[in-house]
Amino acid sequence: MRLKAQILFLFIAMALGGTVNLSAQVTAGDLFVNAPFNLFPLLERNTRLDMIDYYMCGSSKQSSNRLSGQSHITNASTDNIEIEMSESSCYQISLLPMGNDTIALLIKTVKTPIADSEIGFYTLNWQKINKELIKTPTIHDWVTKDGKKHIEEIETTLPFMLADYKYNPATHQLVVTNGMKEFYTQEEYDKIASYLKPTLTYKWNGKKMTIEK
Repeated sequence: MRLKAQILFLFIAMALGGTVNLSAQVTAGDLFVNAPFNLFPLLERNTRLDMIDYYMCGSSKQSSNRLSGQSHITNASTDNIEIEMSESSCYQISLLPMGNDTIALLIKTVKTPIADSEIGFYTLNWQKINKELIKTPTIHDWVTKDGKKHIEEIETTLPFMLADYKYNPATHQLVVTNGMKEFYTQEEYDKIASYLKPTLTYKWNGKKMTIEK
């Protein structure tokens, strides 16, 4: 079953993501399966393979993780895979073109219970890229034009930001969604809601993520 599913995965991935370079046919699914244990400590490698099998065969079966919870793949193509790790966490792996090379984008989102994401960039053998490929948004990126007039009030009310990251491989855009509405009472948030943008959008330009104005 596993070999058949892997062949099917490659076929469908090619259809969804375009022709794969057979000399370097690394897919997002490959990266998920071969990721070091410290990145996905809840899943053994064989469990990850099973998860791909189930997804590609159209099965709704979920896989048990090391915390006795359930994990499953929610979306997969050649250059992108999304994993619901547990009720409180999910991951996204996407392939990004970078010159003549390809790198991996990894997003980990923890629901605390408000979704809050971490983002990282890696080589295809999972070496961390320490070069700054995205500038983490500050409160100044989040405020609207009108909000800039009230920056001191906003900085006092919002000592930090919680945000949900989601990358769209079709458009090469990373959408960062403001989650602070869920952190405060409605009355508290209403005082500053009009001063904050609901989302920020970044674009991968082949070298780094740049924020769209």
